[in-house]
Amino acid sequence: MNKSKSPYAARVRKQSPRQVLKLPRYPALLSETLALAPPRTRASHRATHSLGTREAVKVLPGKLFIDRFETERTAVKQIEPKSMRMRQASPKTPNQAGNRGFTRARDTPKAKIHHRKALSLLEDLTNTVQFDNPRDQSGAGNASVVGKWNFATRQGYIPGNPGKVNQDAYICVEKLLTDTAMSLFAVCDGHGLYGHEVSGYLKNRLPKAIIQEPCCKQHPGRSLAQSIMRLNQEVMMGAVDCNMSGSTCIAVLLQNDQLWCANVGDSRAVLGRKTGGEWSAVPLSRDHKPDLRDESERILKAGGRVAAYQDEEGNPLGPARVWLRHVDTPGLAMSRSIGDAVAASVGVIGTPEVLHTTLKSEDKFLVVGSDGVFEFISNEEVVAIIAPFWGHRDAESACKAVEAAAYAKWAEVKVTQDEDVVDDITCVVVFLEVL
Repeated sequence: MNKSKSPYAARVRKQSPRQVLKLPRYPALLSETLALAPPRTRASHRATHSLGTREAVKVLPGKLFIDRFETERTAVKQIEPKSMRMRQASPKTPNQAGNRGFTRARDTPKAKIHHRKALSLLEDLTNTVQFDNPRDQSGAGNASVVGKWNFATRQGYIPGNPGKVNQDAYICVEKLLTDTAMSLFAVCDGHGLYGHEVSGYLKNRLPKAIIQEPCCKQHPGRSLAQSIMRLNQEVMMGAVDCNMSGSTCIAVLLQNDQLWCANVGDSRAVLGRKTGGEWSAVPLSRDHKPDLRDESERILKAGGRVAAYQDEEGNPLGPARVWLRHVDTPGLAMSRSIGDAVAASVGVIGTPEVLHTTLKSEDKFLVVGSDGVFEFISNEEVVAIIAPFWGHRDAESACKAVEAAAYAKWAEVKVTQDEDVVDDITCVVVFLEVL
């Protein structure tokens, strides 16, 4: 079926985001975890901007990183398989919202088996993992567990858009502070017309923002989360035109044998663990999808709507998306994002979920990647691809292998399902030396 002939597609093409709805660049709904006042005007928001996150922490100690997650294990078990999707509806390219991947790898019985294994591993992880809180410890000494690391990134492809840029950004800083063994590895996946500017802004600002936090050395995890929320506010206040653009952010902070993973959106971080000669994948994040129970509740409460695209016959196409209640925009296929001011007005937030764990000697490597990697490749498959390179600690070859495997999957879908879109692909591989 030719989606370009759809009446809905034609209507979307004729209306730019600003014609559909004019909204200010700041979010109408800030983080629930900050327990701040209800939606306010831009002027009053600027007037109270000096409150910041540090004073808000004093209001709600221990709840900074928990957004409807009063019980960690229940929240973690709500992880759902990453379904097919286009991240954001684009008025200029309605054809991209077509029948993408009804037979995608993660929808097959084999993928569901892998997903159940991942849930089991994550359940085991919660026995030793806690969501970050004001009592997080920075560890002692300066013994870094970071061994060799590398990254790979590849620009995607959109038909009819020869000027497309790579909207992914990666951050690799081995020594964030000279007097501590603190390292930062992150991936930001931009979407929308100015998505590359949002992800680029995060790349340039996040390392500096973390070390500028007064509690950086004492509470690294809290500093990481506060920095991401602060950058989201900066983006909303006009650093980038983010009405219909935004970015994911998956950031991993390492200090000694302590790991903090902060996630906004649907990029991922995974640990490769070797136990008794067997490799396993330990997820450090969950994909923030609009149809997750806790996420959809927040969106509906804020006046938003969660639904998939519909074809001419009213049949759902693709994943659940976030819409304004009475307007078919913005169509964002994630429930948390940095930027996306229109979606933020109906409950999409830039508050990260932070996971804190103590690394074990069995934890051999860390991989952080955009959904261009994990769209068609499961966590277990990514670990299996990297495992052969662990013996020689060949991080460069490991990154290239992951990138090549992901691109091959996109190419396979292009042939078998007549799918022309290829997403940007970015991954960071860090080999760990945990004693």
